[in-house]
Amino acid sequence: MIISIIPHLLESGIRLFRDGLPEQNIKLVNSQTFASGLVQLSYEKANLKADRV
Repeated sequence: MIISIIPHLLESGIRLFRDGLPEQNIKLVNSQTFASGLVQLSYEKANLKADRV
């Protein structure tokens, strides 16, 4: 999953995920920043057993 964050000042915003959805176990695997201020975050599903070792 890739999430792109574009900085823009607002008094309110749109939620990325709806309330009531189950929590997901994800792990940040990469991040990239751009001169425009954009940030891209790459996630993958976390393997909880492997992450605890």
